[in-house]
Amino acid sequence: MPDTLDIEHELYPTPAQRARLERQRQVAADVWRALSARPGLGRDRLRAVAGQVGWTDDLAGATLDDLAAAFGRAACAGPLPAGPPDVLRVAARPLSDHAVELGGLETPVAAPLFLLPHAARHAAAQWQAQFLGRLHAEQTELTRLAVLGDAAADARLLGHLARWDAPPAPPLPAPPCPVVRLTLLERPRLRWGPDPRLIWTFRVEDIAPPRQAGLIAADPGMRRLWTLRSARGVTRYDNPMPGRWRPPQAAAPPGTLRRRWDLDAARLRRQALLVTTCLRPVHDAALRELLDHPELAVEDLNLRGFERVRADYLAWAGWSGALIQHRYLLDVARLSRRLVVVPAHAGATRTCARCLTPRGVRFRGRQGRCRACGAALDRDDNAAENLYRLGQAGLR
Repeated sequence: MPDTLDIEHELYPTPAQRARLERQRQVAADVWRALSARPGLGRDRLRAVAGQVGWTDDLAGATLDDLAAAFGRAACAGPLPAGPPDVLRVAARPLSDHAVELGGLETPVAAPLFLLPHAARHAAAQWQAQFLGRLHAEQTELTRLAVLGDAAADARLLGHLARWDAPPAPPLPAPPCPVVRLTLLERPRLRWGPDPRLIWTFRVEDIAPPRQAGLIAADPGMRRLWTLRSARGVTRYDNPMPGRWRPPQAAAPPGTLRRRWDLDAARLRRQALLVTTCLRPVHDAALRELLDHPELAVEDLNLRGFERVRADYLAWAGWSGALIQHRYLLDVARLSRRLVVVPAHAGATRTCARCLTPRGVRFRGRQGRCRACGAALDRDDNAAENLYRLGQAGLR
């Protein structure tokens, strides 16, 4: 199965790292303008021009080649954009559940890799184990040669130890996902901007066949993480964290933190602890049940609509990883299942599932009543019933 899928997550750079990333984006724009002035440059000449505008060696490989390829595609497609695309390949490594290494930055960047779905996190952990194994083998060989008097190996050993004397410990090995098997490919991309994001590409090695028959519909949420509707009825996956766990969150009491970076590190580790122990088991169980069916109906994400009326859900979905889980489900289902993506404007939440009156239900909190037939309805159950009905219609 040669298909691939992308998973995108936030980065939490320090102010100095953010300034460095912005500098990289500016240099990319300078190279783009140089290409516009002298199209058709060869690869070696392109690198020379890039060096003149400040391109660094550790970023030149993957990003410069991707920039040149993007320029070639844009030049062939029509009017040339004024600047480079916002997403370009970078040199990046997943160092741990909490940090990544980015080319051009001297220190690791905090990142919530613990939000990756089960199969992706397992693939990242396998990559980390292989990477650290290569580091150990290289150090062992350099040590052997240095002991024998090899001056070049001794110099390389010194550089190796300076960078990797205490490499980050890999996360605890996660058991393989029983449904999806992925491999992390070494071609990450960076989405530059005020809130930079890293995009990992995974090769899909295998997706287990479904064990159940028929359609299942899924309504994701905040107070209830998932409400599923199938021929067997409704299954509810409640949120085990009923508190207001979404940004901004409380800081530690004054005087308990000695250094400024302690607060940022503590917030990230608190997020990892709560997501890993409370939310991930629920998401994993829900996704296993969903992918156990050959047909899925899922509501599309209307982020602009959420920004207007449900900003609290957007904050929660980003912090908890729910957006990543939702997009991952759609990507896997597109590759292996019959999928109906129900548009948000279909009104699954407010259409009465009993009498099908559009926008007929008025809710107070989680409970509502239909103005047409008088039925008392749970918000999530009503949405799941409508998604199930719309999914059946979409599969006909």
